[in-house]
Amino acid sequence: MSHAAVASRHHVTAARSDPPPSPAEPAAPVQVALDDAGLTHLWLAAQRRRWRSLALIPVGADVPVLALAAGLAEVGQQHLGGPVAVRDATHVTLPSLQSELFTLGELGDCAEHTVIALPPLLGSPAGVAVAQAANLAVLCIALGKSAIAEAEAVVEEVGRDRVLGTVILADRKKETP
Repeated sequence: MSHAAVASRHHVTAARSDPPPSPAEPAAPVQVALDDAGLTHLWLAAQRRRWRSLALIPVGADVPVLALAAGLAEVGQQHLGGPVAVRDATHVTLPSLQSELFTLGELGDCAEHTVIALPPLLGSPAGVAVAQAANLAVLCIALGKSAIAEAEAVVEEVGRDRVLGTVILADRKKETP
């Protein structure tokens, strides 16, 4: 599915958490479209922290993290004027984990930033290991499909200090009257 096809069907809500909010002051979600402006908003939010690798973690199935990673890398290349790598780690397994981590290290030598698309982490210990190896993580949630309990478990598994925020995807076809 092309980036344009994804952009026409979804919008993104990015919750900022840099620095991480205190329990009394949760981050307020900001509505943005999954288009160049929305991806730019997400990219610039990530730039407030130091990172070389950013993991996009789907919460539940059918979350287009690879399309998000490609779009985010494209915006990053425009912003930085240099390469931003994309790594499709959506099929990482225990046997491929060491190779995946090695490849991520090599990408870090070639590009200032790497955006990693991961599988849903519940049931993917190898995906958890890759997420924990990344500097930052963004949870990608599909409205009506992702479970809050799963998102909470993922945050605990990855580490709150690594989680930059949340991207909430809503199917626009369901929103139109």
